[in-house]
Amino acid sequence: QPPGACCFDDGSCTSVTEEDCVAAGGAFQGDGIACAGACPQPGACCLADGSCVQSTEVGGGDCAGTYQGDDTDCGTTACDQPPGACCFDDGSCTSVTEEDCVAAGGAFQGDGIACAGACPQPGACCLADGSCVQSAEVGGGDCAGTYQGDDTDCGTTACDQPPGACCFDDGSCTSVTEEDCVAAGGAFQGDGIDCAGACPQPGACCLADGSCVLSTEVGGADCAGTYQGDDTTCGGVSCPQPTGACCFADGSCSDLTADNCAAGAGAYTGDGTTCAATMCPQPTGACCLADGSCVDGTGDDCLDHGGVYQGDGIECVTDPCRPLTGACCFADGSCSVGTADECAAGGGSYEGDGTSCSPSPCPPPLGACCFDDGTCTPDTLDGCNGAGGNYQGDLVDCFDVTCPVSGGCCFDDGSCVDDDPDGCAAAGGAYQGDGVTCDRVTCPTPVGACCFDDGSCGVLDPDTCTGAAGVYQGDDTTCGGGTCDEPCLGDLDDSGDVGIVDLLTVLSAWGPCKEGEPCPADIDGSLDVGFGDLLVLLSAWGLCP
Repeated sequence: QPPGACCFDDGSCTSVTEEDCVAAGGAFQGDGIACAGACPQPGACCLADGSCVQSTEVGGGDCAGTYQGDDTDCGTTACDQPPGACCFDDGSCTSVTEEDCVAAGGAFQGDGIACAGACPQPGACCLADGSCVQSAEVGGGDCAGTYQGDDTDCGTTACDQPPGACCFDDGSCTSVTEEDCVAAGGAFQGDGIDCAGACPQPGACCLADGSCVLSTEVGGADCAGTYQGDDTTCGGVSCPQPTGACCFADGSCSDLTADNCAAGAGAYTGDGTTCAATMCPQPTGACCLADGSCVDGTGDDCLDHGGVYQGDGIECVTDPCRPLTGACCFADGSCSVGTADECAAGGGSYEGDGTSCSPSPCPPPLGACCFDDGTCTPDTLDGCNGAGGNYQGDLVDCFDVTCPVSGGCCFDDGSCVDDDPDGCAAAGGAYQGDGVTCDRVTCPTPVGACCFDDGSCGVLDPDTCTGAAGVYQGDDTTCGGGTCDEPCLGDLDDSGDVGIVDLLTVLSAWGPCKEGEPCPADIDGSLDVGFGDLLVLLSAWGLCP
C-alpha cells in the first residue's frame, strides 16, 4: 500500500500506510498525502479566569475551558475576561471586567468577586462643632473635619463635642461640653463661648429694713426681699427705706423715713408705724383770757375757753397777757406811746405793738405849698422846698390860702428875674406870664454892628461879635453909613502907611507860607507870598485912608 499522511491527536504526522496509521491510532489523510500541512494543530483554550492555554490535543479534548478551535493560538486569541466587583469612591459597585473597571476609574476587587460586601463605604465625618455628617467619598476626602474611617456611620459614631461656657446659679462658670454642662445642672451658653463675661452674676437684694445683701443665686431665688436684678450690686442700688410716723414740735405728723424725720427735727416713732394710728403730743402755750389772766394750754383748749392763744412755747411766766403798747402818730407829726385803744381815742394812728417813738415813725405834717403859677398842693416842708414851692405852714390847708402868682421878667439887656406882673412893669421889664419862670424862657439879647479887621461888618450880639474877633459897635447900631473903618491892605507893620518896611516884609517872606504858622505877608490869602501880594502892597503905597 502507498503511504500517506497519518495525523495524531497532538497534531504530529507520519507518512505510513493506512493500515499502519490506523494500527497506530492515527487518522490517515489519504494515499500519497504529504504530512506538510496535512494535520490540524491543537488550538487555544480559554479558561474560566480569562487566561489562555494551548491545548495539546486536536479538538481540544484536554481543554478545561472553552476551546477556540484547531489551529488557533493564544497569542492571537482574546479570551473573554471574567467579571468581578468594581468599587468606586462613593462606595458603589458594579460587576465588570478588570479592564472596564480601571477604564471607569474604579478599583477592581478580583475576578469573580461579587459586589455584595466587596466595596468599603464612605464613613462618618466629625465637624468642629461636634456635629457629624456622612462623607460622600471613601477615605473621607470631602470631610471638613475628622474622618472616622470607612464603613463608619454617624448613627453609631460619637463625635467629640466642643466646649463652651457653662453657667451655674451662683454665677460661676466652667468650660465644658453641652452634655456635661446639662448633666451638671448648668446652663450651656454655646459652643466656643468663653467664660469671661458669659454668665450673669447674682444681684442685689433689698430687705424690708432698707438694708441690702448680695444674693448667692442668679435670679435672686434666695432673696428674702426685693431682687434688684442680675449683675446689680448693693453699691449701685438704692433700697427703699422703711417709713414710720414722725411727730413734729407743732403736733403735726408725717409718714417719713427715720433719716428724713431726723432731718426735719421730728421724733420718729418706729418702722411701720403710721400717722393714722399715732397720737403726736400737741404743743402748748400761753392763753390770755378775757379777765386778763393767763393759763398754759393747747391752742384748741384756749379757743374753747374764749381766750387768745399767744403761740406755741410761749409761757405765762413771761407775762404775755399784759396790755401791749406802741407808737401813736398824730396829724401834727407828734408821737406818743400808748395802747391801740388809747391811740384811737386820741385821733392818732397806731403804728403797731412794740413800736417806739424813738426814732419817731411818724411822717412829718402836711401844709399848703404854693407855686409861682398860683396853684397849691398839700406837701411836707421838705417836699415843698424840693419842688420849688413856697411852704405856707404845718397843717395849713390849701383852701385857706391864696397863692400869689409870678413869672419871668425880661429886660432889654437880655437878663431875666422872677417877679409878679406889677413889679415887672414897674422895673421896665416884659412879663412872660404866670408861672412862666426865668428857667423856662429865653429873653431876647441886644444886637449891634460888629466890625472886623478886613473892614467887613455884621449885626451880632456882643458875645458872638467878641468870639469872632470883631469889635462891637453898640446896641442897636447898624452896619450902614461907614460904621467900620476901611482896611489898609499892605500896612503890615501897622504904622498907618504902606512903605519900605512893609515891602521888605513881603520880600523877606517870599514863597509858600509855612503850614501852621502865621503868614502876615500873604495879603491876598493865597497861602504863599508872591507877585499878587506885591501888587496889592504897591497899589496901596502911601498913607492909609
